[in-house]
Amino acid sequence: GKVLHIGYETRDGAKNEAYLDYDMSGAVPPIRIKLTNINDRDWVPFNDIKGIEQEEYIIHLHDAGIVNGMPDGSFKPDSKITRAEFMVLMVKALNIEGTAENVQGFTDIEGHWAKDIILIASKHGLVSGYGDRTMRPDNPISLAEVSSVISRAFEFKTAKNGIYQKLKKGKWYSSSVKKMFDVGILSVNDGIYEDFSEEGLINRADCSMMMSRALSTY
Repeated sequence: GKVLHIGYETRDGAKNEAYLDYDMSGAVPPIRIKLTNINDRDWVPFNDIKGIEQEEYIIHLHDAGIVNGMPDGSFKPDSKITRAEFMVLMVKALNIEGTAENVQGFTDIEGHWAKDIILIASKHGLVSGYGDRTMRPDNPISLAEVSSVISRAFEFKTAKNGIYQKLKKGKWYSSSVKKMFDVGILSVNDGIYEDFSEEGLINRADCSMMMSRALSTY
């Protein structure tokens, strides 16, 4: 399923970190790379993701250098993710570099830790502010907002036209959320669909799942 499994092992006494360069020039993208330490097949990068539904997707983003954990080694998969944190994920995932000026005149990002990332994301059309010229970077982000950004950021090659009973119609986000299901970023078999709410806040685990799938689907 477009996943390249690469196993590696380290000899006793070696450093705990391993680095791998691989040439993907002959591959047909997108491909998800899964690294496995043969010495410890049960190893996971964070101490609180083992066995959860979104484990493989979080590991994928970790291996790709897109997500980091907390100082205590946890990922906090159930914690909500802010607008600023999501912009960091998007900019890293799309490998966007450079700088940008505050041409939109956002009034609440000066001195914010993610100011430069937010401006880059805004420059590339990934995020827009509110009518009062605020960005509200520390507000938790909703599933609808995440779906809208991913829908704009990636060009998906194939899509079906499904019917999903729990999706609302006629909302500003309706087409974006439906697209997430049509291209496989979300599925009716996902745990998030059990109590589905487009306007509900999304947690770090489900956001990672959507991002990982987007990178492996477009």
